[in-house]
Amino acid sequence: SGGDKSAGSSGAGGGSGAQQEPSSSQAQDDEDEILDDETRIMSTTELRQRIHLLDNDIRVMRSDVQRIQHESRGQRERIRENIEKVKL
Repeated sequence: SGGDKSAGSSGAGGGSGAQQEPSSSQAQDDEDEILDDETRIMSTTELRQRIHLLDNDIRVMRSDVQRIQHESRGQRERIRENIEKVKL
């Protein structure tokens, strides 16, 4: 049930873009209403599963951010070293 829920929320924002382009806040409100309706009919177990999936996604994204920041620091250091080599 988690897979089709996230696909539904993604589709609501991007699938019918022509109708929602005039107001991005309106598009967000529409998506929020859909999510509210979905969560109202979910059981406690389904809500806990959704929360667990979202927590896992957040953990993965934070890990990705840290990895990218680490790679970026390494690249900047290599650039500095190369600039110094060019100056010599």
